[in-house]
Amino acid sequence: MNTEASFLGPIYEKVPARLPPLFERLVLSYRWAEVDLQSHRLLANPPGPDLSGLLQSMSKDPAMWAALLQKGYIQFAKGPDVDYDAVCFDTSSRSRNRDCRIVKIDHEEILCNNRVKVVGEVAPSFEQLMRTTIEEAGRV
Repeated sequence: MNTEASFLGPIYEKVPARLPPLFERLVLSYRWAEVDLQSHRLLANPPGPDLSGLLQSMSKDPAMWAALLQKGYIQFAKGPDVDYDAVCFDTSSRSRNRDCRIVKIDHEEILCNNRVKVVGEVAPSFEQLMRTTIEEAGRV
């Protein structure tokens, strides 16, 4: 088994689809604490021998985790600052290069009503989200 597969395998055993390739490269190449990038907060991918810390960050809230996965959403971030809404890969909107639309999902609808409600598109793809994040950082 190659190194990437061994690192990503435990995550892929839990989620409904593969992650976008750019996100795969990001989590395999870098480690970080939860980081606020102004438009969203990336969930922590802490230092360690594998990606179990990232998986723990993604599945920290069992009710959110289960509801999101059931509908094909994979959370990788939250809203900015104190916004607890989930920022997710919408795996139903895959492009040919496996990238997908990024959506924000109302956490209160899940936790109070057990209903997944998309409140908006954050970006048309993960690649575009990263480009926009980098551009915004250059303006600060």
